[in-house]
Amino acid sequence: WLHHWLEPVTQSADAIRLSGLGPYAESSPLGGGHVVWGAIATALAVTMVVLSARAVSRQEIVPALQSSPPSGGWRKVLYDKWYVDELYDRIVVCPLRSASRFAWRWIDQGLIDGTVNAVGSVVRTTGWIGSLFQTGQVSTYATVLTLGALTILGVLVF
Repeated sequence: WLHHWLEPVTQSADAIRLSGLGPYAESSPLGGGHVVWGAIATALAVTMVVLSARAVSRQEIVPALQSSPPSGGWRKVLYDKWYVDELYDRIVVCPLRSASRFAWRWIDQGLIDGTVNAVGSVVRTTGWIGSLFQTGQVSTYATVLTLGALTILGVLVF
């Protein structure tokens, strides 16, 4: 069942392969068909695993914090991760940090905070000047009201 379970998907590709190869489609150069090729692939895979395990087992594994970085060459490039972090820092992080500092210093602190603080200072000063006229005496209020009314009449008449 495992040999035929993908036939609905690969049926058209198998037809093209059979039309191109003809009678040689089912034969193997070694005379064993799929089984021989499967055995060869498995033997190569096991050989590579054994060779890799031997090569790695001979090396002493030292944690990165305890090891010294390579002095140069290809090992240094690999140790420094192809310098991707350094490149990203120069191309993306540093310009973004500079733009953020500019926006914080000149736009946020200078323009936005400066405008809000200026409006607050104007309101505070206006309130202070207005508080100078707040004496609590009705006669002062009547005098200011009369002077204001006369000023308005003077502007309208002349």
